[in-house]
Amino acid sequence: DRAEAEGRIKGEVILVPVANPIGLAQRIDHKPMGRFELDSSENFNRHYPDLAKAVYDTIKRLMGSDPTANVTVVRKAIGQFLDQWKPDTELQSLRKTLLTLACDADVVLDLHCDNQAVLHVYTGTPLASALAPLAARLGAQAYLISRESGDDPFDESLARHWWELAEHFGPATPVPLACLAATVELRGESDVSHAWAKADAQAVFDFLCIAGAVHSATPVQVPAALAQATPLAGSETLHTPCPGVVAYIADVGQTLQKGDLVAEVINPIDNTSHPIYAGV
Repeated sequence: DRAEAEGRIKGEVILVPVANPIGLAQRIDHKPMGRFELDSSENFNRHYPDLAKAVYDTIKRLMGSDPTANVTVVRKAIGQFLDQWKPDTELQSLRKTLLTLACDADVVLDLHCDNQAVLHVYTGTPLASALAPLAARLGAQAYLISRESGDDPFDESLARHWWELAEHFGPATPVPLACLAATVELRGESDVSHAWAKADAQAVFDFLCIAGAVHSATPVQVPAALAQATPLAGSETLHTPCPGVVAYIADVGQTLQKGDLVAEVINPIDNTSHPIYAGV
């Protein structure tokens, strides 16, 4: 608000305070579930349309040697696709609404939280360098990258078509990476405080200044990154060999080596304990 009053916002900033009102309204046993729609069991943050596939036939004869003009062509085609999309469920209507708000954006930051986690950031591999200042400024303890993470999450749906179209058309028909999109996981569900909110908001604002959306009178100072970009494929789901009570040995955010003890699963029926080790 202060930046707007001072005339420092160069373009347009859209803030969606509740991006998933359907999930927020779903409650089971007094607990908001939020991740999967109860009617379809679909993840709210998956199954967004493949925009490269959606617009290719429309744009293939309109693209040329001017990268700026090509961005305009692609964004116009995406807008037309979304205008013509007739959602047949409430969930699809939510996806259309969010994509319509964000499809022509230069920067998209999708703010989430995990169940239990330290702050971490996901983005596409081709965007890793451009979004590294965001991860560093937020103090992300993991910065996870992938060309295609699977099942088309929101941020990837808005960014992936740019590098896919660029590779398809080749150097003679340049297609810039016109959308810097990332998912920011703001720690865990219970990690809510005024201090964290203030620090995180300032970090996001500073990145908008770095990205050129907001004018800053002085250059933003980016601290040294706490974590370098690493492949999302390196993440691991650990499995227990039996049911039981989980006793965590490692702390959230702790750096582990392969073979380190993560947790023990205690079977109270036969009084046995089963160690769970890090595989990576």
